[in-house]
Amino acid sequence: IYTNSARGIYCQADVNIEITDTIIHSHDTTVSGAALYLNGTTATSIRRSTIRDNITTGNGTLFSNGGNLTVENTIFADNQTANGGAIQANSGPTITVVNSTFADNTASANGGVFYFCAGGNVATIRNSIFWNNTAASGNNAYYACSGFTNDFMTITNSNVDTSGNNFGNGTPTVAENI
Repeated sequence: IYTNSARGIYCQADVNIEITDTIIHSHDTTVSGAALYLNGTTATSIRRSTIRDNITTGNGTLFSNGGNLTVENTIFADNQTANGGAIQANSGPTITVVNSTFADNTASANGGVFYFCAGGNVATIRNSIFWNNTAASGNNAYYACSGFTNDFMTITNSNVDTSGNNFGNGTPTVAENI
């Protein structure tokens, strides 16, 4: 899915979405969710896909507002946003990431990979790689808005690039990582 002046996928409905073996790249926009904008979806699954080279002055290459989000065997690379270089989650989506890579994503403000805003978000990340993601605030892996408690995110069996300050607000459970 390629274009250079609009979002890749826009969904504002109570539906289930399956994205498999897809490349979403080179979207350049001023609104949140340059590659995917998901508002009110029930469940979204992204498998064996690549989301790369997307740019927005808004938030999140993938913007999810509610519902469940599952990402498996997927690459997020070279994306640029204001907040949440790869994913911004609002209003409580449950996020599961397995066997995925987040590399060279950039946020001009917070959260080189994830930006969580509005309570209720729960994230579980397993067997994944976070490499060379950056945020101007220094929160290179994720940033959570105020009000998040500890342990809202669990990262296990993953390779988390430890340059800079990787986490902002709330404390994730990080175990058995490389």
